[in-house]
Amino acid sequence: MTFSDWKPLRHVEDPLHKDLSAVARVGDCLFLACDETASLERLRRLDDSSFGDHHHFDLDTLVDLPAGADGEMDIEGLCASDGFLWIVGSHSLKRSKPKRDENDRDEALHRMEEIEREPNRFFLGRIPLVEKAPGLFAPVRSDGERQSAWIKYGKKHSALTKWLGNDPQLGCFLRIPSKENGFDVEGLAVRGNRVWLGMRGPVLRGHAVILDLEMKSKKSTSHRLKACRVDGGCRYRKHLLDNPWPRDSGHALRRR
Repeated sequence: MTFSDWKPLRHVEDPLHKDLSAVARVGDCLFLACDETASLERLRRLDDSSFGDHHHFDLDTLVDLPAGADGEMDIEGLCASDGFLWIVGSHSLKRSKPKRDENDRDEALHRMEEIEREPNRFFLGRIPLVEKAPGLFAPVRSDGERQSAWIKYGKKHSALTKWLGNDPQLGCFLRIPSKENGFDVEGLAVRGNRVWLGMRGPVLRGHAVILDLEMKSKKSTSHRLKACRVDGGCRYRKHLLDNPWPRDSGHALRRR
């Protein structure tokens, strides 16, 4: 894969290919996301079967972002389905790291009191894809009746975290940073109106969590999505998957 030297990516410290967090293929296109930006990258399959012809898309032109174009979305999942590209941010919180070379003991501890909440990370939605040429797709904000749409979210939370707020297993983890087994979306799969979110955290006694939602457009607002009520009036189903590998990595390697 070959990426161009795009000026919009100048604020990314590492080379782009080292920060890729999600990929989806549509026709001859690979759509990729860098977890430190609020953008999409598109590569096209070339005659030699490599991927190049890099094109950059700023997501703030396609959806509404509460923190604007410079706010990190921490995109962790892309999935193409039925003419749309679905996108999900991690929905996670992060604790500030102590800077060992710059902070003394007290400053380092003080930095670790800070828990950051980045609004763009709470995105879950879809963007129409338009076929500009055979096999070449581009994301657009609207295409006739097909509109970009997303769940309600803002500077402090999203509809998803609101739905999960009283969950007996997951609710308490919404206030914990992701690196400390807090709430952290890490994967996305879509088929029709069904959306599955794979969770990096929390892990519950060795069990991974998958959230299962049935999405629909909100009638009063064309760009708004919401989850249908399913079992018992809840807006999601919850699946727990047992980890077949023991925690000890040595045992896990031997079993493989």
